[in-house]
Amino acid sequence: MVKVKVANNMTAKDIIVSGETTVKECFAKAGISYERSTVCLDGQNLGSSQLNKTLNELGIVDEATIMAIIKND
Repeated sequence: MVKVKVANNMTAKDIIVSGETTVKECFAKAGISYERSTVCLDGQNLGSSQLNKTLNELGIVDEATIMAIIKND
């Protein structure tokens, strides 16, 4: 199991998921929208194709922080 902090500019939630969970599924489980934002995993930007990868495929085994950052210029 992996402890994941899922956050955006307004809120953050801690969830526990399996390593076979995708980044998109983490956002859905936390109830946090990621549309129109830059998604980062532990400080590294993710491309749109990486959102469908599992945490294990992205090298995460125990803890991670996934953020959806919306720039309001």
